[in-house]
Amino acid sequence: MAWFPNIPVGLFAVILAVVGAIVSIIEFKGWLRWVMASVFVLLGTVEVLAIVKADRVHDSEVKKLKEDIEQIKTQTKTNRHAHVEFTDPTWVAGDLYLPFRVGKNSDVGILFYNPTDQVIGESFAGYGLEVVPHPLSTSQEREIWNRSEVHTFVGVGGPLNPRSSPHYNTITTSEALTDKQVTGLQRGTMSLCATARVVWADETGKYCTKTFRCLYRERQGTFHPPVFNWHIQGWAYNREDTCLYEHVGDRISIPRLQSDQQ
Repeated sequence: MAWFPNIPVGLFAVILAVVGAIVSIIEFKGWLRWVMASVFVLLGTVEVLAIVKADRVHDSEVKKLKEDIEQIKTQTKTNRHAHVEFTDPTWVAGDLYLPFRVGKNSDVGILFYNPTDQVIGESFAGYGLEVVPHPLSTSQEREIWNRSEVHTFVGVGGPLNPRSSPHYNTITTSEALTDKQVTGLQRGTMSLCATARVVWADETGKYCTKTFRCLYRERQGTFHPPVFNWHIQGWAYNREDTCLYEHVGDRISIPRLQSDQQ
């Protein structure tokens, strides 16, 4: 009925208990007055405690519901998040980097792709390639990464469709190999290291994916033929980071990440 006041049941019971206590004091006499009044006061107190407990339970349920909603939002965002992955560097068709030759630049193919079902709207890639001592210390890894051309040159990779073919780029050493470098590469005391970074964006944000891999001769017995393999170099340079890059004219401004300095 529209005219009936919208009073919560618990509060209505408390009001009745108070009214009952007042009526008991007025209508009854002697010890019966105080017994009846005490009964109504007790009923009112119990109802107040029940209301307080119900409010706490309700607040807890509302808090849990809000947390569940936030978790669903986070999971939904995560499910929409794409990734970029690199393959191992590869040789360039018709121009193999093995065997190493004095006076010849080493060319390497770098491939990256989107392995997810989400669209990457844009991508920009930077690369570096050089011959360095082997093995590398942590400080040497940091020096090589920080001087890499990934920080000075960025090429347009364009959109990356879901599960599409890898984007391919050829990179080369800045100078021809010297006799000392070729000897070191053949003996396993030097390595050919490729660094690359792709900055990209999907609907969840902007990111940087990095790779740092070195090709060097495996340590084997004297009479075994030489075997060369690519190896991941340094966990800090083979990862994905949030990367708030900016467009500056026809270039891309990329902040140096804290992980670059580790």
